[in-house]
Amino acid sequence: GSEMCIRDRRFSVGAVVAVFIGGLALPVGPYVRLSLGVTGGALFAGLMFGRSARIQIPRGAAFFLKELGLGLFLAGVGMSVGKQGPIAAADLILVPGVLAVIAIPAVLAAFLLRRAQLIGPYVEGGVSGAITSTPALIVATRMDETSEPATTYAGIYLFALLTSVAVAQIIALFG
Repeated sequence: GSEMCIRDRRFSVGAVVAVFIGGLALPVGPYVRLSLGVTGGALFAGLMFGRSARIQIPRGAAFFLKELGLGLFLAGVGMSVGKQGPIAAADLILVPGVLAVIAIPAVLAAFLLRRAQLIGPYVEGGVSGAITSTPALIVATRMDETSEPATTYAGIYLFALLTSVAVAQIIALFG
């Protein structure tokens, strides 16, 4: 009864904080604004509140929310692709930039994982986070039958996401 009501309120507070954090934008020069967006805000708030263990939701609800979030993310990406028409041969010049946006955070994360001397499932989670791949995390978690990969995934994911955004904005600014 009342415990469930308190749990629901805590979850609601976490959701509001996530939207607020996601809406904050930090100006980085006259043309660039850095923002976590709704996805990054939710991840940051989840890390913040999850670490304090004050927000707990039933396991089934957590699974549903994860799957719903992933589905909405993929739907958003799918809807934005193809607005300009099919990819032209001239667009292939973007490939090195795209590779840099992916490779730079992955290399930095690999360096951090090595410096931290992490092994096994922690590295699998860290690599999944470095390439911001939720499906890779799911595979790592199921292979090891543990939630240990999620620990490093969560920490590295936010770092990789911010680094990817910064690299992409730098390329767009100077490219």
